[in-house]
Amino acid sequence: MFKRIEVETEEHLLKLVASAKEHLSKSINNVRYPDDLRNEEGLSEWKDKYKMIDKLNKSLLSHISNKDGVYALYILNGNNNWEIQYVGQTKSKTARQRIRSHIVWRNKNTKSGKITGSKFDEVQKIILSGKKLSFSFVEIHPAPLRHYVEETLIKDLQPPWNLHGMIKNKA
Repeated sequence: MFKRIEVETEEHLLKLVASAKEHLSKSINNVRYPDDLRNEEGLSEWKDKYKMIDKLNKSLLSHISNKDGVYALYILNGNNNWEIQYVGQTKSKTARQRIRSHIVWRNKNTKSGKITGSKFDEVQKIILSGKKLSFSFVEIHPAPLRHYVEETLIKDLQPPWNLHGMIKNKA
Protein backbone atom coordinates (compact mmCIF):
# COMPACT_ATOMS: atom_id res chain seq x y z
CA MET A 1 0.00 0.00 0.00
CA PHE A 2 2.74 2.47 0.98
CA LYS A 3 6.16 2.57 -0.53
CA ARG A 4 9.44 3.21 1.20
CA ILE A 5 11.84 5.55 -0.55
CA GLU A 6 15.43 6.15 0.45
CA VAL A 7 18.31 8.42 -0.34
CA GLU A 8 20.55 6.51 -2.68
CA THR A 9 23.56 7.28 -0.59
CA GLU A 10 23.72 8.91 2.81
CA GLU A 11 27.32 9.88 2.24
CA HIS A 12 26.53 13.52 1.36
CA LEU A 13 24.17 13.93 4.30
CA LEU A 14 26.71 12.44 6.71
CA LYS A 15 29.39 14.79 5.34
CA LEU A 16 27.03 17.73 5.89
CA VAL A 17 26.46 16.72 9.52
CA ALA A 18 30.18 16.10 10.13
CA SER A 19 31.05 19.48 8.66
CA ALA A 20 28.40 21.22 10.77
CA LYS A 21 29.62 19.43 13.91
CA GLU A 22 33.22 20.44 13.22
CA HIS A 23 32.32 24.05 12.51
CA LEU A 24 30.16 24.34 15.63
CA SER A 25 32.98 23.07 17.82
CA LYS A 26 35.56 25.39 16.23
CA SER A 27 33.51 28.62 16.08
CA ILE A 28 32.60 29.05 19.73
CA ASN A 29 31.93 32.67 20.72
CA ASN A 30 31.58 33.92 24.27
CA VAL A 31 28.21 35.37 25.13
CA ARG A 32 28.78 38.55 27.11
CA TYR A 33 26.96 39.56 30.28
CA PRO A 34 27.47 42.39 32.76
CA ASP A 35 29.74 41.18 35.57
CA ASP A 36 27.24 42.14 38.25
CA LEU A 37 24.78 39.51 36.93
CA ARG A 38 27.20 36.69 37.75
CA ASN A 39 25.76 36.09 41.20
CA GLU A 40 22.40 35.13 42.68
CA GLU A 41 21.47 38.75 43.41
CA GLY A 42 21.68 39.39 39.66
CA LEU A 43 18.33 37.67 39.13
CA SER A 44 16.38 40.73 40.27
CA GLU A 45 18.50 42.98 38.02
CA TRP A 46 18.29 40.85 34.86
CA LYS A 47 15.11 42.41 33.50
CA ASP A 48 16.60 45.89 33.92
CA LYS A 49 19.81 44.88 32.13
CA TYR A 50 18.53 42.96 29.12
CA LYS A 51 19.09 45.99 26.84
CA MET A 52 22.72 46.07 28.01
CA ILE A 53 23.02 42.32 27.30
CA ASP A 54 21.63 42.97 23.81
CA LYS A 55 24.22 45.70 23.28
CA LEU A 56 27.11 43.54 24.53
CA ASN A 57 26.10 40.79 22.06
CA LYS A 58 25.02 42.98 19.13
CA SER A 59 27.82 41.80 16.84
CA LEU A 60 27.22 38.13 17.65
CA LEU A 61 23.49 38.45 16.97
CA SER A 62 23.96 40.49 13.78
CA HIS A 63 26.13 37.74 12.23
CA ILE A 64 23.26 35.26 12.35
CA SER A 65 20.45 37.56 11.21
CA ASN A 66 18.62 36.26 8.17
CA LYS A 67 20.48 32.95 8.09
CA ASP A 68 19.03 29.44 8.23
CA GLY A 69 21.13 27.26 10.44
CA VAL A 70 22.00 25.11 13.38
CA TYR A 71 23.42 26.47 16.62
CA ALA A 72 24.84 25.19 19.88
CA LEU A 73 25.07 26.53 23.43
CA TYR A 74 28.06 25.61 25.59
CA ILE A 75 29.15 26.18 29.19
CA LEU A 76 32.72 26.33 30.42
CA ASN A 77 33.37 23.34 32.68
CA GLY A 78 35.84 23.06 35.56
CA ASN A 79 38.58 21.84 33.19
CA ASN A 80 38.32 25.01 31.08
CA ASN A 81 36.69 23.12 28.21
CA TRP A 82 33.49 24.15 26.50
CA GLU A 83 30.81 21.52 27.10
CA ILE A 84 27.84 21.39 24.74
CA GLN A 85 24.47 21.83 26.45
CA TYR A 86 21.99 22.40 23.64
CA VAL A 87 21.62 22.09 19.87
CA GLY A 88 18.88 23.91 17.99
CA GLN A 89 17.93 25.10 14.54
CA THR A 90 16.44 28.32 13.27
CA LYS A 91 15.03 29.72 10.08
CA SER A 92 16.36 32.94 8.61
CA LYS A 93 13.38 35.17 9.41
CA THR A 94 13.62 34.49 13.14
CA ALA A 95 17.29 33.60 13.66
CA ARG A 96 18.31 36.67 15.65
CA GLN A 97 15.23 36.61 17.86
CA ARG A 98 15.48 32.85 18.40
CA ILE A 99 19.01 33.08 19.77
CA ARG A 100 18.12 36.20 21.71
CA SER A 101 15.31 34.26 23.44
CA HIS A 102 17.95 31.86 24.77
CA ILE A 103 20.72 34.24 25.81
CA VAL A 104 19.13 37.65 26.52
CA TRP A 105 15.46 37.59 27.37
CA ARG A 106 12.47 35.37 26.69
CA ASN A 107 9.01 36.78 26.45
CA LYS A 108 6.85 33.96 27.80
CA ASN A 109 3.74 35.56 26.29
CA THR A 110 4.32 34.88 22.61
CA LYS A 111 1.89 36.20 20.01
CA SER A 112 0.85 32.67 19.07
CA GLY A 113 0.54 31.59 22.69
CA LYS A 114 2.95 28.72 22.02
CA ILE A 115 5.95 28.00 24.21
CA THR A 116 9.17 28.67 22.31
CA GLY A 117 11.32 25.96 23.86
CA SER A 118 13.80 28.64 24.86
CA LYS A 119 16.58 27.60 27.22
CA PHE A 120 16.61 31.03 28.85
CA ASP A 121 15.87 29.66 32.32
CA GLU A 122 18.82 27.26 32.08
CA VAL A 123 21.09 29.99 30.67
CA GLN A 124 20.07 32.40 33.41
CA LYS A 125 20.92 29.83 36.12
CA ILE A 126 24.33 29.23 34.53
CA ILE A 127 25.16 32.94 34.40
CA LEU A 128 23.89 33.62 37.93
CA SER A 129 26.09 30.78 39.20
CA GLY A 130 29.13 32.60 37.79
CA LYS A 131 29.76 30.26 34.86
CA LYS A 132 30.43 31.32 31.27
CA LEU A 133 28.22 30.63 28.28
CA SER A 134 29.20 30.44 24.63
CA PHE A 135 27.39 30.06 21.34
CA SER A 136 28.23 28.80 17.88
CA PHE A 137 26.30 28.81 14.62
CA VAL A 138 26.59 27.26 11.19
CA GLU A 139 24.51 28.25 8.19
CA ILE A 140 22.91 25.26 6.43
CA HIS A 141 22.08 25.17 2.75
CA PRO A 142 19.66 24.04 1.47
CA ALA A 143 17.77 25.43 4.44
CA PRO A 144 15.34 22.54 5.09
CA LEU A 145 18.30 20.27 5.84
CA ARG A 146 18.85 22.21 9.10
CA HIS A 147 16.22 19.95 10.69
CA TYR A 148 18.12 16.81 9.66
CA VAL A 149 21.44 18.23 10.89
CA GLU A 150 19.89 19.29 14.22
CA GLU A 151 18.25 15.91 14.85
CA THR A 152 21.37 13.98 13.90
CA LEU A 153 23.61 16.11 16.13
CA ILE A 154 21.22 15.75 19.08
CA LYS A 155 21.21 11.99 18.63
CA ASP A 156 25.01 11.89 18.32
CA LEU A 157 26.02 14.44 20.99
CA GLN A 158 23.10 14.00 23.42
CA PRO A 159 23.26 17.54 24.85
CA PRO A 160 21.62 17.53 28.29
CA TRP A 161 19.23 20.43 27.60
CA ASN A 162 17.80 18.67 24.55
CA LEU A 163 16.66 15.54 26.32
CA HIS A 164 12.87 15.68 26.60
CA GLY A 165 13.03 19.47 26.92
CA MET A 166 14.54 19.25 30.38
CA ILE A 167 17.96 19.27 31.94
CA LYS A 168 19.22 15.72 32.29
CA ASN A 169 20.00 14.80 35.88
CA LYS A 170 23.69 14.28 36.40
CA ALA A 171 24.25 11.99 39.34
